[in-house]
This record gives sequence, structure tokens and C-alpha cells, in this order.
Amino acid sequence: MNFKLPKEYKKKWIEALESEKYEQDKGCLYNDCGFFCALGVALKAVSEIPLIHLENIGILDDVQYEYKEKIPSELTKDICFEGEFTNLADEIMHLNDSGNRSFKEIAIWIDNKVEEV
Repeated sequence: MNFKLPKEYKKKWIEALESEKYEQDKGCLYNDCGFFCALGVALKAVSEIPLIHLENIGILDDVQYEYKEKIPSELTKDICFEGEFTNLADEIMHLNDSGNRSFKEIAIWIDNKVEEV
């Protein structure tokens, strides 16, 4: 895989995931109980998108156009992996929702698998 993120974005996202400030959930970026998926943490902590625009949203598409200047294009840009097109946001959602990875495990994955640009 050839995922990339701006160095500072990657650093802040990893720090937020490791901070224990955010409680983990599945299926939406942020829910009305105050829980986040790993991608929701990035959008709140790093992109600084207001919670009202993340609440009960299941996919990044619903916020990326309104806040495209705050979300790195590398997060949503499709790449070909094992014959399938995917993007970093989809991979993170899979790790969080289907892979049952903790925020700390996802932070390690990001650190190891995402290049800094």
C-alpha cells in the first residue's frame, strides 16, 4: 500500500488516538453518546470539524465536500491495492469497524503503514 498523509496531520492523529480522550465506537464518525470511530477522531481532533457535522454520519463522503480544505486529499484518494481500489479512509474504517482494532492498534498501523509527505 502506498498511503500518505501530511507529516503534522499524521502526528496529531496518532497522538489523538493514543490519548484516551476519545471513546471508541463503530459504524459512524461520532454518535450522540460521545463515541467516535478512528476516522471521526481525525476529523474532530486534527481537521477540527464541528461535532454537529460528524454526528451519526457513517461515511466521510457526507462531510468531505463541505470541509475539503481541512481534510487531506490523501485520506480519500483512491489507490489500487491487490486489484481493488481503496483509500486510507476505507482502510481505517475497516480496521475500526470490521477488524475490531483498538485506537492504539490503529495508531500503530497508521504509524507503520502511512508515509509522511
